[in-house]
Amino acid sequence: MSQSNEILSFIRRRFPSDCHWTDGNCYYFSLILRSRFPNLQIFYEPILGHFVAGDGAHFYDFNGEFFDYEKLILLDDIAKEDTLWYDRIVRDCVL
Repeated sequence: MSQSNEILSFIRRRFPSDCHWTDGNCYYFSLILRSRFPNLQIFYEPILGHFVAGDGAHFYDFNGEFFDYEKLILLDDIAKEDTLWYDRIVRDCVL
């Protein structure tokens, strides 16, 4: 089974109901995916204000594969390059 199929299967098996995973808890869903699949990283989509987990080629959220990835920014890069923006993201979306 490919990793993509494994991730999608994990999402379907473990998360049968939506607990606001795309509108308020997307950061935490990304953490869960990263914890289960350590090669994934957390990305932020600034226009949507949405977090996804991905490997740079494929990205995932509660709905499965996330295809609106043109504007995704690695969260670690934001933390390194723009600490004020990163602090606002943490304040407004994580805490």
